[in-house]
Amino acid sequence: MRTAAGVLLLLLVGGVATADPVELPSRADKWFRLQTANFTVFSDTTESRAREIALDLERLRAVLLYIRKTLTANSPVPTYLYVFKRPATMEPYMPPDLRAKNFGGFFQSTDDGNYLALAASWNSDPRALIYNGYLHYFLHANFRPQPLWYEDGVAEFYRSFRATDTEAQTGLPIEEYIALLRTAKMIPLDQLFAVERGSPVYTNDLTRDVFFAESWALVHYLLRGKPERTPQLARFLVALQDGTPRDAAFHEAFQMDYAELFAELFAYVRGSRYNYARIPYKDLAVPTESRVEPLSYAQTLFRLGDLLLHENGRLDEAEQYFQAALQADPAVVDAETGLGVVALRREQYGPAAEHFQKAIASGRADYRAYYYDAQLGMRELFKNWSWPASAEERASLEAVRASLRKSIALNPNYAEARAELGRTYMAEDAAPLDEGIEALTTASKLLPSRQDVAIDLVKLKQRRDEQAGAAAQPPAIGPTPLPGSRVAQVSESAQKDHVLGVDSVNALLKQGKEDEAVAAMEKLVAHSHDEMRAILEDELVKLKAGVARNKAMHAYNAAIALYNRRDYAAALAAFEKVATGSPDADIARAAREKATEVRSLLKRN
Repeated sequence: MRTAAGVLLLLLVGGVATADPVELPSRADKWFRLQTANFTVFSDTTESRAREIALDLERLRAVLLYIRKTLTANSPVPTYLYVFKRPATMEPYMPPDLRAKNFGGFFQSTDDGNYLALAASWNSDPRALIYNGYLHYFLHANFRPQPLWYEDGVAEFYRSFRATDTEAQTGLPIEEYIALLRTAKMIPLDQLFAVERGSPVYTNDLTRDVFFAESWALVHYLLRGKPERTPQLARFLVALQDGTPRDAAFHEAFQMDYAELFAELFAYVRGSRYNYARIPYKDLAVPTESRVEPLSYAQTLFRLGDLLLHENGRLDEAEQYFQAALQADPAVVDAETGLGVVALRREQYGPAAEHFQKAIASGRADYRAYYYDAQLGMRELFKNWSWPASAEERASLEAVRASLRKSIALNPNYAEARAELGRTYMAEDAAPLDEGIEALTTASKLLPSRQDVAIDLVKLKQRRDEQAGAAAQPPAIGPTPLPGSRVAQVSESAQKDHVLGVDSVNALLKQGKEDEAVAAMEKLVAHSHDEMRAILEDELVKLKAGVARNKAMHAYNAAIALYNRRDYAAALAAFEKVATGSPDADIARAAREKATEVRSLLKRN
């Protein structure tokens, strides 16, 4: 299984290769779309088989909602399920690195959709892989960032989900994991809890299997093996999310040391009893309605091309599918959007814009065309953005916002468009920020695991506070920010010099010249009267802290831009620099998490 992490912008890749002709599917193949409440299925098998597989996913989702009744089950991107008639017909669409491993299916999670694929007839049931991938997406869409052992453990716990004629079953034992843990050396819990995606334990195939197995076993034990441990697990996770150091959070939650819980786990995996949950369907709110409509040949080509588009390194094949779809039926404008995305990933921005505009001009474009068109507009705008913005720049910015509003209107759940709309307000020195804050607030709710969105929301709220006269970063120095008790001790002439000097510093801050503002403040301190120096030195410390935080934020965003261009080596260096140099703990933590993710990508590639 391969899972691609979501990012701020569409991942871009460079280079244009001469494409070998691909073998398109036969016109005799009859594909259809089956729509359930939460999933869209594309298939060339029987309607009954496709409906059965989709209903199982609906049941799994209903179980997750049943267990956590407070969840609203965010779906920031649509989930598409491709059900092929047989493994042989799926093979051309399998990621090349998975074909040799005889995988019966795969899951791709991207910033504009989840793509699941499996064969309707299988020798080994691939649904566990699909469930595992969907669980990772579900966790990211509905929870704050989780420790890696817990995220993988929960995904493994639910991957054995089984739907019978009368009930849903979760937490069924995974025999290969039990066998592995009975023979392999288990990982001490203090080490298990410290594993990240870039850790040697996680990047080595053998030790990663033990990590998966032990994470599953620990989650199974804490949820099903000993009921009194379940609330302790919840307290542990909440404490970690609130920033409590790991050791302190563990001891506070479990009231024991690592060795004691490890001994319990060791005994559990060597036992013979693994309780699983049985939930009758009458207790679940499972949507069972579905509708089916046939796909034309052109629509089939687009949908299969879209699947290829969301796999790494298959742009040439996707492009040929989109071109063939438009040749078969020019009215399939989604294929025009697909060609735009292909050009965008190749960094061919002019042709990309033409494709998106053509799709939009048809009046039938989907939310993605407007979103990517807005991204291109932002890219062009910020190549030469001035401060303050000119009337022309503001008009271009409003056009970008109009496209993002249209994207949101077409798909209100699409969080990336909301996040991008919020970020457009980062660019202005003075503007009403309510729309941007509202957009980022909703995006953060839809993407609770995304630190970058949370940071952007905090930053925009700080700017609003600054406009309202409250403290902001960099700290507003203000013309007379002296505490009353100290003002009384300062002569009138000294206060006048202070006001004039601070006015010049504030003017530089308003122009975005932060380094010059710091230099001006240092000069003001150096030449101030003795009676003012202590006060100004306090303000200088605050100013430097605010400027340092802003620089860390800018550096983090620059690293994100490198990540989005798929310049992973440069992005890793940039994230590591922010992680070690940021004075802000939240930004440093977000940079460390992204650095870990990039290291994992580099090892896979």
